[in-house]
Amino acid sequence: MSSDLKLFKCPTCIIALSIVAALLSAGSGFAQGGSVTIDHIVGLNGAGQIVIGTPVTFYLRYTNNFGTKVNISNGFRVHSPDFATWSPIIGAQVYDWSSLFFNSYIQYNSNDGLGADSVGFAGFDIVGTLPCLPNGFSEVMCSVSITVTDMSNEGRHLCLDSCFVRASYSWKWVWDTQEYFPDWDGIRCYEIAGADPDGDGVYGAADNCPNGYNPGQEDLDGDGLGNACDPDVDGDGVANEIDNCPLVYNPGQQDTDGDGVGDACCCLFIGNIDRSPDGLVTMGDLTVLIDHLFITLTLLPCPEEGNVDLSTDGLVTMGDLTVLIDHLFITLTPLPPCP
Repeated sequence: MSSDLKLFKCPTCIIALSIVAALLSAGSGFAQGGSVTIDHIVGLNGAGQIVIGTPVTFYLRYTNNFGTKVNISNGFRVHSPDFATWSPIIGAQVYDWSSLFFNSYIQYNSNDGLGADSVGFAGFDIVGTLPCLPNGFSEVMCSVSITVTDMSNEGRHLCLDSCFVRASYSWKWVWDTQEYFPDWDGIRCYEIAGADPDGDGVYGAADNCPNGYNPGQEDLDGDGLGNACDPDVDGDGVANEIDNCPLVYNPGQQDTDGDGVGDACCCLFIGNIDRSPDGLVTMGDLTVLIDHLFITLTLLPCPEEGNVDLSTDGLVTMGDLTVLIDHLFITLTPLPPCP
């Protein structure tokens, strides 16, 4: 049987050969293309938000696989779907454009931080001797920076998208008379968050204590003001510094034995020996315990909270010190609740 007849009886073979022939006839065009993508972003917070007062810069990568060098003209548009405002955007050439093009420029259109602003980047060679954007090129070429300054923008959004370059009304690359249209990886939108002056990772109005580090946002009395900055943590109308029981609601301040610790609050948190309003067990508690045991022998305001090993006699001893050190530095074993 001839080879021609064998192929005729193998439709799959014919289809495969047809595809190969088409690819060969197309030459390098099969892998051709170009793109403009966001390579990386500097200035977003950990949640991927634009923070008021912090510049955000988008770095744009140009990739040319069209099979020829090209002149370029691409624009980028900043806008808000919910009427946010921003400072004038800043476009910058990151790569050395002078090594590629005889002439290049950055052009703005309506750069007032309202509605929509745009910035265009263009480069071309009128003498024909420079590399322009050569085939196989892939580098970060330019950047667009945005800063939101008005606090009223919190919760709104900003978007970066492609747009025409005003001079030519185009988003394209050109060589001779041939036009090439690079892909764009799509509109990108970002929520605007308030500032985070205390660095606790909670931004703007969401932070119940914006100037006090409190990543856990603890709020004992539920008044919307975090424990870290609430002058009356338990909400009983008595300021923390004079409250004989700062973590328990006791407006009457009853103290039957006159020891300075209110009847309502001993014991609240095992290990909170320094009676800090946040109830956390820290180095401060270890310091107070060591002072009590070995230095000034000052009585603890609430011995029950110093009885870290929950000994049945209730005494605060070296055993409690050992358990506290283990909790803070060694096994980090959680302390038990108050009995």
